[in-house]
Amino acid sequence: MPAEGAPLPTCPQCGRHPLRPAIVLFGENLPAEVVHRAEQAARLADVLLVVGTSGIVYPAAGLVEVAAGAGAYCALVNTEPWGHPHPTSPRPCSGPAEEVLPALVTAATS
Repeated sequence: MPAEGAPLPTCPQCGRHPLRPAIVLFGENLPAEVVHRAEQAARLADVLLVVGTSGIVYPAAGLVEVAAGAGAYCALVNTEPWGHPHPTSPRPCSGPAEEVLPALVTAATS
């Protein structure tokens, strides 16, 4: 991150456009190929862990429906309960991920 007031680094190829991190910011669309590959993976999953989200931002939130529709067990882990009950999750796991995830691993492996 450049210091406040410093010019932004520019693209090394064109030298004109500012560089930006390889992330998708809120309000931007995910690349279609990324969404397609995520949906394919969700259809093939036996288990889907959804960690740290309210479950209302699409298309990512729709992956729960895709995985559950294909028979996957979906565990929803978040510090706050989802804004709406999710019919595909037998029991949302509320709490900090650093506590909930080890408990899920222990339960799954014992």
